[in-house]
Amino acid sequence: MMPMRTSIVVLSFLLSGFLPAALTAQPQGRSTGVVRDTTGSPVPGVTITATSAATNIPQTTVSGSDGSFSLAVAPGAYTVTATLSGFRRVSQSVDLAAAQGAREVNFPIEPALNQEVTVTANQPRTFGLSARIDF
Repeated sequence: MMPMRTSIVVLSFLLSGFLPAALTAQPQGRSTGVVRDTTGSPVPGVTITATSAATNIPQTTVSGSDGSFSLAVAPGAYTVTATLSGFRRVSQSVDLAAAQGAREVNFPIEPALNQEVTVTANQPRTFGLSARIDF
């Protein structure tokens, strides 16, 4: 049998590890989806950011080779944004309820059409002319 003091120390140690986690644990939801381009092909390497409306704290992941992504988030309202260089930034508002578990958010992204046209005009040359006509 353990002495009383040892039992209290062991019990305190065990509770110190489990109690805070149990008290602060929140039900987790999941935001999942696939990023596709305008042809329907999956787009890898897209940065997906879910920003909480309540805390303004972002959580970020990157879409995989098949365009899929998954983020573990606490229940609440989020703005989910997809960004990739060469494509237009796309955002969606998502409300994830605790009972919902996972929420699918799919992103169709379009190429960014950045066209730059440079027009260069030459200034016409002017020459000094003089004419003399004698009769």
